[in-house]
Amino acid sequence: MEAPVVLVTGGTSGIGQSVAELLSASGWRVHVLARSARPSEAPSQGITQWRGDTRRAEDLADVVKAVVGHSGRLNGLVCCAGIAASGPFGQQTAEALDDLLRTNVLGTMLTCQAALEHLKAARGAIVLIGSTLADHPRPLTSAYAATKGALDSFAKALAVEYGPYGVRVNCVRPSMVRTELMLKSGIEPQNYAAALLLRAESYPLRRVGMPEDVARTVRFLLSDESSWTTGSIVDVDGGHSAAGS
Repeated sequence: MEAPVVLVTGGTSGIGQSVAELLSASGWRVHVLARSARPSEAPSQGITQWRGDTRRAEDLADVVKAVVGHSGRLNGLVCCAGIAASGPFGQQTAEALDDLLRTNVLGTMLTCQAALEHLKAARGAIVLIGSTLADHPRPLTSAYAATKGALDSFAKALAVEYGPYGVRVNCVRPSMVRTELMLKSGIEPQNYAAALLLRAESYPLRRVGMPEDVARTVRFLLSDESSWTTGSIVDVDGGHSAAGS
């Protein structure tokens, strides 16, 4: 049996990188798309990188065409590309809000649009990366939480629309995961470390997540073991949502 083929956006750091590495180790032929990607003829760890911007439909069309040309098909898509933003909503500029919406929402939609015909042909699966902030917002996260709430609705609607074609769509929602994403949003390293410790104490499992915790759930949702699972919102959050913390 030929190895399944997956495209992971935002696959060069954080959760996306962990997803790409785990899928590669599990026998998938992995392609990653990121603005920071370093394309190479010699894939590292079995992972082929493509440079592109998910906010640009032309980039996505070119990369999906290249992936299918390289590997012959596309069985899975994982949309990890995204940015974080925190701070008083009233102080966020129109430019910052536009960038957040275009990256987290429009970029995800355009990525799915570019891949759908190939996923229909393969009866494949899509996994979006959301956030528990969509249902459990915290102060200073209004805009970011709104973008993740949009992904919940999009996953459900797309699952209903493309289920008859055999395409499954699910959304995985982590709570606080130890990655560099929040550092890129502008939070000071010492404040981030303190926040991780504080939040860990509020979770029933008494720890924050690691990228690998999310990656394992993504792998399951891409696999045939989840063949009757679609339109689901899956919280991977150490019990955070159950506790209402």
